[in-house]
Amino acid sequence: MSYNLPIEELVEVMRNAIKSGYAFAWGADVSETGFIRGTNAVCVVPVDGEEGAKVTTQPGQEKEITQEMRQEAYDNWETTDDHGMMIYGIATDQTGKEFYLVKNSWGTGSGRNGMWYASEAYLAYKTMNILVHKDALPKSIKKKLDIK
Repeated sequence: MSYNLPIEELVEVMRNAIKSGYAFAWGADVSETGFIRGTNAVCVVPVDGEEGAKVTTQPGQEKEITQEMRQEAYDNWETTDDHGMMIYGIATDQTGKEFYLVKNSWGTGSGRNGMWYASEAYLAYKTMNILVHKDALPKSIKKKLDIK
């Protein structure tokens, strides 16, 4: 089964999965300027006009993502399903901002030994799909979707 959830519920599912001890498969757009390769290895949504490298030194500077922005990026093919990865945890940076821990399949020579840090804004904006165990769903969403 597959479900199309509003952005708030999609983020709630991802956060609940990790907080409940479940990793999940993550299909996302990795062709964005905010998917920063190299040793920085972060996924962020830079404020208009800012380069990704600047965002990595000022981790709090990101766009606020809305359902309308996400839908428009999908409809105009700005957001595409480029790559599948795994999200397995959450880390906190020096400012207290949380980042999801991403295991990439490009090998240990990419990113930080094959790992990336993805902001919740990036997940909300550029996620195409996730595969998550049904027991990782929040109870309210499980009920809404009539999942036993």
